[in-house]
Amino acid sequence: MPIPNGVIYTIIRTEVVPGIKRSLDIRLNRTVSEEVLRAIATKLKNSDHGTYERTFISYYLPGMKVGSGAWATSHFDPDLEICILGVSTDQEELLFPYQRPCQNWREWMPPSLAKNA
Repeated sequence: MPIPNGVIYTIIRTEVVPGIKRSLDIRLNRTVSEEVLRAIATKLKNSDHGTYERTFISYYLPGMKVGSGAWATSHFDPDLEICILGVSTDQEELLFPYQRPCQNWREWMPPSLAKNA
């Protein structure tokens, strides 16, 4: 899957132990799906011509302080493992299906559930 237009990522920090590991801190402009993280991780890994046993990538959303817990991680150890610690785009759409602020919790519930609440 290609990285969609509108998804912007910036390398904030790179740390390398030659031949052993490469660690990256990445700033994303918004939440993304696991598939998009997979595409970004693969592109970042392939962008360095060095050889490492492991590559560790931490992703931060706007406003998140680096080093205080990432929104998601992707690690090549040696195979790619992705972990979204926050809410993914797919989960966000399930939790918040309407693109408007809620005045009360019944507004964002499906009508069939809200009328029984």
